[in-house]
Amino acid sequence: MIKALKVTLLVAAIVAFFWGILMLIAPGFAGSLANFPEFSKEAKYFVGLLGAVYVALGVGFVLASRDPVKNIAWVQAGIVSYALSLVISIYYLATGSLLWRQAIVGLVIQIGFLTALSVLYPRKQPG
Repeated sequence: MIKALKVTLLVAAIVAFFWGILMLIAPGFAGSLANFPEFSKEAKYFVGLLGAVYVALGVGFVLASRDPVKNIAWVQAGIVSYALSLVISIYYLATGSLLWRQAIVGLVIQIGFLTALSVLYPRKQPG
């Protein structure tokens, strides 16, 4: 199971780096890929900040992939991050502030990695 967790963390890192770097350098384009209308300058700033968080999470996932048990905090951070993102997505869908076509990519990523990290989470830790 540890091998599968390592692979999952590396794939999650690639996804986080892709979206994070895209949000940093081209926030409007990143939004258009998710079917959002053109962002204001102020919204682009917040998208860029979110991109920085994704890049940082990607770095953590790479570190954790080397030794998930030793770096369990990064695995936990990923679970929390995907769980909170999923709750926010569901809330905005339920209130009509977000359309399915805007949420679907995020939902697939959130549900996929939340499920994988939760299932592969090492239950018994040394020490």
